[in-house]
Amino acid sequence: MLIFDVDHFKQVNDRFGHLVGDAVLRSIAAEVRSATRETDSFVRWGGEEFIVVLPNCTGDQASKIAGSICDLVGTLHLRHTTMPAATVSIGVAESTSCDTWEALLTRADVALYAAKDSGRNRVEVHPSAVTPTPAVS
Repeated sequence: MLIFDVDHFKQVNDRFGHLVGDAVLRSIAAEVRSATRETDSFVRWGGEEFIVVLPNCTGDQASKIAGSICDLVGTLHLRHTTMPAATVSIGVAESTSCDTWEALLTRADVALYAAKDSGRNRVEVHPSAVTPTPAVS
């Protein structure tokens, strides 16, 4: 699962107006759809926050998709505005066999806030999605 939001989106609405803010969200949504697979689910979670559910996808694969989304959003050019490129912060969490929706969402949200706290415009993976490296003897 990916959860992401548009960095500093309130400033976009405050400076450029809600019509431009809406255009930004629509443009980002179009880019995200182009970066995801047909089997993925993509929804607006609220405000400027979105969720992508990636069935049958490893944490590494999800991280690559998240990186592609960051890159695509960063290259958006919005016609008729002087707005600089938008950026997103993305949290990644990998599901386990005993996960509830709430547990997965919570882990993805924790990773999202780690991305924001680390400077934004980046992907952070929840540690549970990282495969441990075997110890070398």
